Amino acid sequence: MRSEFGQDFSDDFLPDREAKEMEHMLKMESTITLSQRPDDLLRHNTEYNGLLYKYDLPTQNLPIVFRSKNSLVTQEEDVLTSTESLLNTLECDKDTAFESFVIKLQQTYNNEVDMYGDIKRAGDS
Repeated sequence: MRSEFGQDFSDDFLPDREAKEMEHMLKMESTITLSQRPDDLLRHNTEYNGLLYKYDLPTQNLPIVFRSKNSLVTQEEDVLTSTESLLNTLECDKDTAFESFVIKLQQTYNNEVDMYGDIKRAGDS
C-alpha cells in the first residue's frame, strides 16, 4: 500500500523532493503574514492610550507648520497681475471688442519713427 503512494522510497532516492522542500521553505520565510481585523474594529478618529488613531494608525497631534509667512497673511492690498495692469493701462474691460484692444495696444506701445528721426505714436499720423 505504501508503495502505491511512493512512501517506501528513501529520501536519498528523491533529490527533487529536497529541492522542492528548500524552495517551499524559502518561499514561506520570505512571505509576510498580516493579522487583519474586521473594518468595524479599526480605530479611526479615536484616542487610545493618549494617541490619536486614524485608519488604525497612530498619528501625532502636531501643529501645522507653514513654510512661508505669506500663506497665512491675507492679501489686503490689490496686487494686479500683468494682464490686469495692461488692461487698466489700455482702459479696456471685459466688454471691449478685440479690434479696439488691438488698436489701443498699437497706439500705446508701437512707436513709429519717421524719416526725420522723430518718434510718433502709432495712429497719430
